[in-house]
Amino acid sequence: MIDEIELGPIHSSDSKIGSTQNPSNDVIPNENLNKEDILTKPKNYDDLLEKHVGGWGPFQIKLLFLLSIFLQQGFAPLRNNLIYILDVPDHWCDVPGRTDNISLANWKMITIPQEPGPDGRMRFSQCNIKNSSTGLVSSCTKWDYDRTDYTQTVVSQNNWVCGQTQYATNCFTAQNVGGAGGQLFFGIFSDRLGRKPVFIFLFLFSIVSTGASYLVSESYWWFLGLSFMRGFSNGSVFELCSLIVTEQSSPCRRSLINTCKWVSYVVGNIVTVLLIMYLQDWWIFGWVTLGMGCSGLIIWPFLPESARWLISQGKSKEATKILVKMAKENGMKGREDVIKADVNHVLEENKKVAKISFKTVFSRGRLCFNFFMLTICMSTGYFLFDLTYLNAPRMSGYKFVNLIILFVAELLGGTAGGFLMDTLGRRWTQVLAFFLAGGAGLFCAIVLPLVGYWELLGGAIFIKVGEAIASLAAATMRDELLPTPIRATGCGLAEFVAAVIAISVPSVVEFGKDNASFPYAIICVVGILGGLAAMFLPETLNQRLPETIDEANLFSTETRFWSFHPSLDSYNSGNNDAAAATDQNTN
Repeated sequence: MIDEIELGPIHSSDSKIGSTQNPSNDVIPNENLNKEDILTKPKNYDDLLEKHVGGWGPFQIKLLFLLSIFLQQGFAPLRNNLIYILDVPDHWCDVPGRTDNISLANWKMITIPQEPGPDGRMRFSQCNIKNSSTGLVSSCTKWDYDRTDYTQTVVSQNNWVCGQTQYATNCFTAQNVGGAGGQLFFGIFSDRLGRKPVFIFLFLFSIVSTGASYLVSESYWWFLGLSFMRGFSNGSVFELCSLIVTEQSSPCRRSLINTCKWVSYVVGNIVTVLLIMYLQDWWIFGWVTLGMGCSGLIIWPFLPESARWLISQGKSKEATKILVKMAKENGMKGREDVIKADVNHVLEENKKVAKISFKTVFSRGRLCFNFFMLTICMSTGYFLFDLTYLNAPRMSGYKFVNLIILFVAELLGGTAGGFLMDTLGRRWTQVLAFFLAGGAGLFCAIVLPLVGYWELLGGAIFIKVGEAIASLAAATMRDELLPTPIRATGCGLAEFVAAVIAISVPSVVEFGKDNASFPYAIICVVGILGGLAAMFLPETLNQRLPETIDEANLFSTETRFWSFHPSLDSYNSGNNDAAAATDQNTN
C-alpha cells in the first residue's frame, strides 16, 4: 500500500534528515530513504521515468501495440468509410421501353444525348433524356447506375445526383467541419479532465453516431447532422492514442511510436479498400467497419491515465500508483516510498512556475513562432493527404487499384520516415519530404496532358511518399514541441486549423473536373510552402518533452539554422540553465 502521508520535496539546505523540526513546512522524509535517494532528485518527468520506471519496457510496448497498432488498424476503416459510402457511381437516365433485342449501348444512343465530360471528351448525359421522335431534350427523374464497383451506395440508394448532387459533398463537408471543431474542443477537455476519460467518451460517441447515421441514411438532413457528429469525434481518437503513449515513453522512442501509428493507419486504409472491393454494398460494408471499430473496446481495461498529465495537474497519489505499476511491469525495483518522494519533488518544481492558460503560448515570441510554423506544416500535411486521397478515383484506370498503390506508397514512406527522422532529424526530414511532394506535383501538372497513365501514377506515388514522410515528422514534432499542461490543447488547435483548411480540398478536386492539372499545381505550391515553414522549426530529436512554457520557449535558441540535430546533453542543459534563470527572475 502506498503511504497516505504525502512526501514533500527536499530542497532546503538547512533541514537535516531525522530532525524533529521542519521550519520550511516540508513533510519529513521516510526513514527508509537512503542518502543517494535523497540527493539524486529528478528535475522533471523524463528524469522520473528513467530513474524509477524505465523509458521503454513491457509497459510501453503493451501501450504501443494496443493504441498505436491494434486500435489504429481497427478504427481506420470506421473513420474513412464515408468516402466509399458516399461515392457517386457512373449513372445515366433510366428510360423505359427497351426490349430484349436492343442492347443497352444502342438504347442509350437512341434515348440519351451526349455532352462534354470532365476530361473534355463526349459522354452520355447523366441528367437528361431525348425524345427519339422529336429530338427534344428534358430532364429525368429515374437513373440507372454502373454496378461494376458498387451494388449500392448511399448516393445511388437515394438518387443524390443531378439536382441533388451537392448532398454527398455537403455530408463530406459536415464531417470535416465537425472534425475541425472536435479537435479544438476535446484538446481543451483532455488537458483539463485527463487523457483517458476524454478518449473513452470520444470512442463511444464515434461508435454511436456512426451507427445511428446508417439507420437514418434515407433522410438527408439526419444523415448530414450525424456526419457532423461522427467527424466531431473521429479525429481526436487518433490524436489521443499517440499522445497517451508518447507522454509515457522515452524521448528516443517517439519516432518509433509515431511510425507504428502511421503504418498501422495506412494498413487499416488498405484493408478498407479491400473490404469495399469484396462487399460492394455500402450497408454491409458500413456495419462491418463499425464492428472493426468496436474491437477497440477490449483495450479499456489496459488503458492507464497519463502519469505525466497527472503530475502536471498536481495529482501525486494517482501518478504514483501508475508509476509503481509501470515500474513493476518493466521489471524495475523502485520502492514506492522513493517514487512517491520524487513525484512530490517534481510537483514542487512545477509549482515554481506560475499557472498558465493557453493564451500564454502567444505571449512568448519563440514559442508562438514555433507554433505558427508547426501549424502550417500540419495543415500542409492534412491538405496533401486529403487531396491525393480524393483525387485518386478521378485518375484513369481502376479506382480501387489506384488507391491501393498510393496507400502502399504511403506505407513505404511512413516506414522510411521513421528511419530518416532518427538519422537526419525531424526538421530536415520534413523539409526534404515536402519539397519532394511539391516537385512531384509540379511534374504532374506540367506533363499530365502529354503522358499516359503510368507516368502520372509514378508522379502521384512520389507525391504520396513525400506527403507521408512530412506528415509523420509533423505529427511527431507536434507532440514534442508543446509543454505538458497545454499539449493536448495546443495539438487540438493546430489540428483544428489544419482541418479547417482541409475543408477546401473538395473544391480543389471539383476544379479538377475542368482542368486535370489544377490539383497537381496546388500540390506543388502547398508542398513548397510546407517545406519553407519546416525549415524554421527547432530540431526535437531525442530532446525531453518540455514541461513548462519557459522550457518550450527555449527550443532552438542555441542551435544554428543549418545544423542537423543538437547534442542531447548540451541542448537540455542549456534549457535547464535558461529555465532556472527565468524562474529566478519570475520569483
